[in-house]
Amino acid sequence: MIENLRKRLREAKNRNDTIVRETSEINVRRFFMIGAIAAPISLGHIVAFWLKDPANATEASWRTGILLAHLALMLVMLGVMVLGHLIRTKWQDKHTLHKVLHIALMAIVFAFGITITAIDQLVLTNVTPFIMASLVAGVAFYTRPRVAIILYSLALIAFAVTMAFVIPDESVRVSNQVNGLTIAGLGLFLSIIVWQGKAGNITQHRMIQKQQDELKRTNEQLDFLATHDVMTGLLNRTAFTARVEEKLKDRRRRGCLIMIDLDHFKRINDSHGHPVGDELLKRLSADLKTLIRQDDLLCRWGGEEFLAYAPNISLNDAVKLADTIRTRIAERTYNVNSEPLTTTISCGVTDVGLGKDGVFHAAYERADKALYRAKDKGRNRVEYDTVQRKTSS
Repeated sequence: MIENLRKRLREAKNRNDTIVRETSEINVRRFFMIGAIAAPISLGHIVAFWLKDPANATEASWRTGILLAHLALMLVMLGVMVLGHLIRTKWQDKHTLHKVLHIALMAIVFAFGITITAIDQLVLTNVTPFIMASLVAGVAFYTRPRVAIILYSLALIAFAVTMAFVIPDESVRVSNQVNGLTIAGLGLFLSIIVWQGKAGNITQHRMIQKQQDELKRTNEQLDFLATHDVMTGLLNRTAFTARVEEKLKDRRRRGCLIMIDLDHFKRINDSHGHPVGDELLKRLSADLKTLIRQDDLLCRWGGEEFLAYAPNISLNDAVKLADTIRTRIAERTYNVNSEPLTTTISCGVTDVGLGKDGVFHAAYERADKALYRAKDKGRNRVEYDTVQRKTSS
């Protein structure tokens, strides 16, 4: 029970870490857009207040403060645009930096909201800038609830302290501080709602992606089982035949079949057991894959028989290739269950005609007859037949 609880906690942590990572990446990818929107807005405030003539010294101080605040905000937002560009082009994998920048930008949004609200108190009692900062922080960013609670709590404390310094009238000060509590609470509520919505979307998307990946793996496994021999991993008889016949539709292609059979394989099964024989087939299959050419096709034809198709090769070169394979196999020792085993192979080779129905079947029959001649002549040898004539060597 305790172990199951730990497992669930680990899974929940991994899921939350994934959500935090993805939301942080989304947040920082928005930096350029946020800067591109906020910078012109600040510029608009600068122009509007620059054109306004103050009626008295208090309004002049207020105007100067607003101009400086929005000038600073505009410069910061231009910097945010630069950061956004760097994140898109150079810092895409810096996930820890993404989290830091996300939280830092939220803190900057709160700081400017509080600062401009404080400047407004020179002539106004509204808290609109803090409202906007709280809404922007809650809606524009995906923030983990516990982080959001910390940020909004710190912002509320900073707002209340700032109001205490800049508002001498106690009733106005208390009213604004209470309004600040409402604003911070609303912003936090929106932040949590936005986070839950996005976290749910990410979780659902990952579940769908996981199901699609599992379905893809299952389809790949089914496709593999339909076209490959389970024991050796080589093509099975049906898939091999289909692929060779497909290649033979190209009348420009010439090639050869090489039929391979293990010599005295029944003795190995009888002496050492079928599991040892199966393991030997696996080892031999792996070796055959390395000994044929890169473009050649290889299948387990049945039992201890293998069939290879070598395209773009003459009969003479195919015989040489088969003899090289035969020699290499005879030289190798297979350690199966700590028991050294050696084996030899016999090969039948033939060239494949072009462009007629049944040409593969006819070539297979010639290769099979050549293989049996190799068996009859003592095994561990290569025999061949050809479309035009039949010869042994």
